[in-house]
Amino acid sequence: MNAKTLEKLQNNPNYEWFTKRHDGEVWQIELDALFLDLPKTKKLVLSNADKHFDSSIQKEAIEKFKEKYPPEDLHRQLKKAVEDFNKLIHSRDWLKKRGFS
Repeated sequence: MNAKTLEKLQNNPNYEWFTKRHDGEVWQIELDALFLDLPKTKKLVLSNADKHFDSSIQKEAIEKFKEKYPPEDLHRQLKKAVEDFNKLIHSRDWLKKRGFS
């Protein structure tokens, strides 16, 4: 790594955090290089994400969401919104406001 690049990295606000986390090392990654082999990049990202994925946390989050927003309530609200929208667009007032007679 050349001196100019190292200086740029050392002036980055995340420099200290990064070096503490990576045994005092710092490096630069050119993101445009990731696009040279998209399947390989996808495999790399997904394999690393899979190492940290905890399905129990996902299940817990889904259950909390369902408790807060029961599917039947969401369905009812969506159905009402669609009905209200249909009434609006089929009303003469809405058409008149938009220049239709």
